[in-house]
Amino acid sequence: HARRKMLGFVHIDVASTLFNIAFRNQPRNRLDKALKCLEEALKIRQLRLPDSEKVAVTHEKIGNLARGLGKTKKAENAFTQALHIRRIVHGHSHEAVATVLQELGDLGEYEEAMRHYVEALEIRETRLGPDDLAVAETYYSMGFTLQNNGALDRALQCLEESLSIRKFQLGDDAKEVGDTLNM
Repeated sequence: HARRKMLGFVHIDVASTLFNIAFRNQPRNRLDKALKCLEEALKIRQLRLPDSEKVAVTHEKIGNLARGLGKTKKAENAFTQALHIRRIVHGHSHEAVATVLQELGDLGEYEEAMRHYVEALEIRETRLGPDDLAVAETYYSMGFTLQNNGALDRALQCLEESLSIRKFQLGDDAKEVGDTLNM
């Protein structure tokens, strides 16, 4: 409150403080309070820094918190806004775009999820290389979604690809390798 009085209600530093307060509330399991702080920060950032990476990050963080609270529609809207802004800021083939596509895939119904994953995978393989852990993450998510929708052969291919990358990057004893094997 003191910072708001000193700087004004719509100062960009107030937005940063609200953003930081949100993340101090998360480990304490005050997710609703954290979400409110992020939403306030977003309003200020949209006013002061429209269509910026800071606004996109704030949307993405709101999406993650909303998903954690079971507010799927709110999460989807936040991720969609983050995607829109990141495409403006970075273009269509940036890793930041792929990250939000991955988040949208994790929320979506089968066909929509797969569309987002395929786009994220194309970006990640091109920008990061075929052996990057982010590529493995996308293959893993695709495999999980395919398996849950009965496309077992395609699921197995994706999970094997994820496993191969994870073993190469992390070694046979890594937790992520075990997670992939347990699918």
